[in-house]
Amino acid sequence: MKNQTLLQRELIAAIKLAGPTSSVGKMSSAGIEGHLVLLYFSTGKTSTRADGDIALSANNALAWQIQIPLDAVEVEVEQGFVTLSGTLDTETQRQCAVDAVRNVAGATGVSNCISLRPIVSGGT
Repeated sequence: MKNQTLLQRELIAAIKLAGPTSSVGKMSSAGIEGHLVLLYFSTGKTSTRADGDIALSANNALAWQIQIPLDAVEVEVEQGFVTLSGTLDTETQRQCAVDAVRNVAGATGVSNCISLRPIVSGGT
């Protein structure tokens, strides 16, 4: 992940230290607050496949998921470790993305950095 910001690297390090599920900070925009929950898991295996092959397989697995809009999730792979990012509408879609790539051959773990769009109500 060559173009990661310092914050992204720190988040991934925090996830690895915190364990399987962690809640990291709060996001706010125009008075709307959301909570970013990041999921990380590791299979404990080492990868024998090239990162590009794993990324291609992960993208193909995501493309088969009708719940997930095409190109809504970005996949990055480093040493077999898959990082998912992007923005989706529901927690169900987020979990579907993780489930889709969890068993990709050669994937040694998944970090779910997908955020959810805030729900904005039109009432006063």
